[in-house]
Amino acid sequence: MSRSGRGTFLRVDDDLSSRARSIRLPSCVSLSLTPIDTGAARDLIQRLEDAYPHVAKPTPGQLAFFAALASRASYTRDGGPRDVYYQDRMGMGKTFAMSLAAIRLCEGSPNSLVPRSETCAAHMLILVPSTTLAAQVCEHLRRLSPDSTRFSRWPQSDGRESRILVATPQEVERDWIDLPHLTHIFLDEPDAMIGPLPGRRGEKMSTHPFYRHPPSLIKVLDGLLGIRVNRHGSRDFSRRKDVTTVWVGAGLSAGVKRLARTNGWVKREPPIDLDFSHDPPLQSNIRHLALAVDARSGELSPVDTPLSPLKHAPVDRAVPPVLVGALARVHASSPEPDGMHSLVLPPEGTSLDSLSRQLALLEISSFILTPGQDPPNGTSLLLARRSAVPGLHIDNLHTIYLLHGLDMAGAPKAVGAATASRQREAWYDLVTGRLGRLGMAGGGKVTSLVMRGSAEEEGVRRLFEQRGWPTLPKQEELPSDMLTS
Repeated sequence: MSRSGRGTFLRVDDDLSSRARSIRLPSCVSLSLTPIDTGAARDLIQRLEDAYPHVAKPTPGQLAFFAALASRASYTRDGGPRDVYYQDRMGMGKTFAMSLAAIRLCEGSPNSLVPRSETCAAHMLILVPSTTLAAQVCEHLRRLSPDSTRFSRWPQSDGRESRILVATPQEVERDWIDLPHLTHIFLDEPDAMIGPLPGRRGEKMSTHPFYRHPPSLIKVLDGLLGIRVNRHGSRDFSRRKDVTTVWVGAGLSAGVKRLARTNGWVKREPPIDLDFSHDPPLQSNIRHLALAVDARSGELSPVDTPLSPLKHAPVDRAVPPVLVGALARVHASSPEPDGMHSLVLPPEGTSLDSLSRQLALLEISSFILTPGQDPPNGTSLLLARRSAVPGLHIDNLHTIYLLHGLDMAGAPKAVGAATASRQREAWYDLVTGRLGRLGMAGGGKVTSLVMRGSAEEEGVRRLFEQRGWPTLPKQEELPSDMLTS
């Protein structure tokens, strides 16, 4: 938020303004750009300026999100606030906006949806997929809240007196406490907390991991919302509590929204659905590199050189040793700055243990990262599954390596080639969002390593051509003697 833009937080009117249309607010939500004139909001704006002087004006997604939570026009027919879906690309300040909105609701004002009372127990719970992200949210709350007793990490002793609690679903399930005054549940990256969902057809439900090992979030939401499940599996919503849920993430899939609706986690009235994930990326300070690896010699070349016939390209999605060797050479020749990390994302299904052992033989130490883990000190190269990206929150991330590039061979077979290409390109943008976080200086780079003459090389080359990215690395990014013409 720029200094001229901070006064827009938040004044909400009942009539849909032209500005609201320009940021694609639902018809039930509108806002004007008049500064709000309450002391609570002015105090929060001042704390925001002091704690985050580098933050620019609100993004369109943040502005719509604040309006959706504050607008009394967005109430349900029963008089309560509607649930909210807020989807935007990674790195666009969703977690920051969620933390800010939670404090705004808790502090109370004439426009607040939460009654102000210093004696009430927790009004809201923020659920996150990892302890790393929980620490990030608590840091936002600490810097923006004048009273540290207003929030706490679950299940500290002052949890029943805190206005905001922050936890992972596993922590809530393990150390349950009652929250009788709960009004809001914020869910950050729910896709990561739920995990892979079974398809609507063609999959055996009884053997799917979702049913064999249900995620903790299911039991936690049912318990917090007062939804009972009988021994036959039917759900009883007769005692469903009037708690508002707010779903925030980079990948709020249709499957997650369907699950929330059928399980009764959102109210009967459709949630306000804010989707800014398709807006053009803003990370102009991110560098994109693409290198092809010869299967016989291991030589590296830019992807814009002529392709060998695709009929000779390897079709195996396994990561060949020559590609691992190329990764080791590139990483050694252009390491990240001190204190920074690099993240390696091989195709889904690759054994990370095997990849780590291969790198160790090349004298490259690595660490396998899963959601909820912090990168250890002294290990700069991190390995992770592609499906875990939405749940990973890594401070000081400088470089991302994509082995096999977009992994076009792993695209779902049920969709056409054009749809698969669009889905992979959208995933590439999601990964890029891990770098150049909103309001942060620096940037970083995404390096795709593909086999020479493969369909993966063609997919990456097409992506670079469409976006006008140069394919020849700069000397400071990769020594020119490492490349063959």
